[in-house]
Amino acid sequence: MRRLRLLVLLVLGLPSLGHAQAIRGRVVDAVQGLPVAGALVELQDSTGRALQRGLASPTGGYRFVVPGPAAYRIRITAIGFTLRPVEMVRVSDADVVVPDLRLEPAATILPDVVAAGKRRACGREILDDPLLGRLLEGGRASLTLIEATLGLGTRFTVQEVVSRTMDLSRGKTVRADTSRRELAAWPLQSVDPEILRHEGFSRPLTPEEGRGRVYHGPDLRVLFADWFLDAHCYSFNLNDKDEAAGIIRVKYEPKGKSKLVDVSGELVLDATNMALREFTFVHRNLPSHIKEGKAGGMIAFARLESGAWLPVRWEIFAPIESNFVTFQGGRSITIGGNRAPPPRPIGRPIVNGSVRLTGALLDARGN
Repeated sequence: MRRLRLLVLLVLGLPSLGHAQAIRGRVVDAVQGLPVAGALVELQDSTGRALQRGLASPTGGYRFVVPGPAAYRIRITAIGFTLRPVEMVRVSDADVVVPDLRLEPAATILPDVVAAGKRRACGREILDDPLLGRLLEGGRASLTLIEATLGLGTRFTVQEVVSRTMDLSRGKTVRADTSRRELAAWPLQSVDPEILRHEGFSRPLTPEEGRGRVYHGPDLRVLFADWFLDAHCYSFNLNDKDEAAGIIRVKYEPKGKSKLVDVSGELVLDATNMALREFTFVHRNLPSHIKEGKAGGMIAFARLESGAWLPVRWEIFAPIESNFVTFQGGRSITIGGNRAPPPRPIGRPIVNGSVRLTGALLDARGN
């Protein structure tokens, strides 16, 4: 009977002797005292090793359940605010309520950019330029925070459309496939930066893979890799239209000539808070039969109601290649897909179509 009573107590949820401690608090704007929703809050151990991550709620709140009494560190990152020094917290036998963590708004860079008008630097000179250095660091901070937000496990519903356009002898044909899925990671996944460094951003497919090329776009790891910064020039040239819109366009392009396929594009930053609004790239140095501008992409970013910054629209496009084969008698045919050309052709590659993927964020659940 005693054993039965004990089982009943366990099933009913008798409180255990142990108690999990928690750390909680708020993140606020140091000037206005308002909550900073969407700030990335990271819990670290005493050595700085990351243990947990979370986003500040619409009220600026955060809460971490910790494994036990110990010394912990709290690190806050938020777009538009200066990086706050790490906060030390010691947990004993009870929950800890941390005083409000106050973030100082970052000073706007627009007056300095307006005064400079334009600027250009290449390779390691970028790090010595105070304006370009700050702009690139703003872009890096935005992308880091966006990727960390996606890495928290919250799922976002997106709609994607893949359109294939083919130019045929009887006219143009277009096929579009629409799908919905959950965005759980960065929409543009690249390969190891070292592979791109040695092989470029595009290569021909192997015979086993088919006909055409594979294209790679730059992601966070690539854009701010040392070798990528060394091999590119960065510039801004502020005009009245961009100044009125409150944006700064930082352009990047290859520093010199290369046999490898490279990329150029823009980082479009919000002048008030250094948030990344848009990122574009175009493949350069492709084979002569592919016109420049036929392969590339764009990702646009925005702040959601939860305060989180996320990609909200994106577009990736590339040409469809085929072989234009001419025979001795003058007859010509176009061969595409994975079909092999007839024996003994006199052939040349051509572009007779394109593929385009467009995506859009439909909603954001869980924040």
